[in-house]
Amino acid sequence: MESMNWDKLLNKERLHNDEIEISKGFESKIGVIDPSEYPFEFDYLAASSCSVLRAMQDKTQVFAFSSSKFVRTRLTHSTEVASIANSIISMIDRYVSNELSKSGNKKPKRSDTLKEIKDYFLERKDDISLVVTTAGLLHDVGNPPFGHKGEEYLSKIIETWLGKKNQKDLVSNAENRNDLIKVEGNAQTLRYLISENSIKEMKVINPTYAVLSCLMKYTGNTSSKESLSIQSHIQSHKKGFYLSEQETVEKIFSKLGILKNNTTHVRNPLAYILEAADDIAYRTADFEDAFIKGLITEKVILKKLTDLKNSNSTRDKYCTDNFEQLTVALKNRKTGQERIEAVHTWLTKLKLQLIYNTVWSFVINYNDIMKGKFNDELLNDERVFHRKTMTTFEELMEDHVYNCPEIKQQDNQAEKILDTLWNYLTEFIRIGSKEDLDGKNFYKLPNRLQENLKLLLEKQNLDSQDFVYNEIRLVIDFICSLTDENARELAHAFTDLEELG
Repeated sequence: MESMNWDKLLNKERLHNDEIEISKGFESKIGVIDPSEYPFEFDYLAASSCSVLRAMQDKTQVFAFSSSKFVRTRLTHSTEVASIANSIISMIDRYVSNELSKSGNKKPKRSDTLKEIKDYFLERKDDISLVVTTAGLLHDVGNPPFGHKGEEYLSKIIETWLGKKNQKDLVSNAENRNDLIKVEGNAQTLRYLISENSIKEMKVINPTYAVLSCLMKYTGNTSSKESLSIQSHIQSHKKGFYLSEQETVEKIFSKLGILKNNTTHVRNPLAYILEAADDIAYRTADFEDAFIKGLITEKVILKKLTDLKNSNSTRDKYCTDNFEQLTVALKNRKTGQERIEAVHTWLTKLKLQLIYNTVWSFVINYNDIMKGKFNDELLNDERVFHRKTMTTFEELMEDHVYNCPEIKQQDNQAEKILDTLWNYLTEFIRIGSKEDLDGKNFYKLPNRLQENLKLLLEKQNLDSQDFVYNEIRLVIDFICSLTDENARELAHAFTDLEELG
């Protein structure tokens, strides 16, 4: 059966190769440095030092409008994902080397798979580490203000707006309408990194195809409003890209030799590693932040431990042991700071176990992954020891954090802010043509949005449906690029303007 190969998957091409040309021929004491010879180092340096990454310091992970210096932001989350992804690659190297060496003359289990990983995957370990680390830094740059609730509220606001009579006439194409309705952080990230007509700050990153493909946890696009979660393949559970980027995404899939499963492309194997790093980072970090905030308490942890013990499931043994170790660690801690330190130490040890589980699952499922036949998350494989631990973190957050008064209050504020922004920023859209860009409401828009919209005028052969689709898409781009504080300040400014008449 056909299998993907690492020479193609680690494609060094970029969409905007001209952006690199200015650096060629840089003289140094060791000779001439050509960035094209170090493409993945260039990716990492560009991503790690760009203003877009720094801006995520003021984007919500779970807790918004918070003055606490302890809770995570999108920036700290992203750096943790990058670190964990890099650790996964390092541990794959150690795991495979150990398995091959400890057998002596005896042929180890999965010998052929281990040797294939050693000869093809680990031979490119340095490049692969840079790709997943860069993707870890960039994976959330498309998320709007206020976290996943921002996605949810913005999607609802757009759907309501498009449902109004005038807007129905503006966007009569059902495929375009449904594509605009669902704001998805993964698809927005790709758009920022691909589109020439989006947010200029994003274009300077200009990652290789290898990094772009690694970012694609989801590889399909749907114009249907039906839930994608009913589909069997993990890569189809969410929208992976917008219609505006479909042609470019297909080109990337082709260049990298990404296989198809029926009508949808499978994932780049590195996307599984990025996903696992993301899951480990956010589930452990959200638990820690919730403990620091006093939303998950020792009493809550003891209750969960009792429930786990009463389940009598042998599959829950490792999870039960984990939380029992935590209760023991907390038992003799007298001060709040000592308890916080105990939780942090426990989580750090647990993260190593989760990384090891990820490595084990990747190796066990390697052949199916490379053939596009693996259709689950690495840490959701039923044979993974700490699968229940991951779901328990999620249960604790659902039961004690996501619906707590503090979160509900910040969610209410977020919805009002996004609603204000959307209504003000779309006033200029009247007839869905170039005439929209010559009215008084257009000139009230922030300069950056005006500039991006004016670039539409340079595009030829845009019919009315394409034009209004692009107008709305650029408004979405603008809102998603805002930090929490940017969004709040701009909404207040718009409200003040309305009051002044």
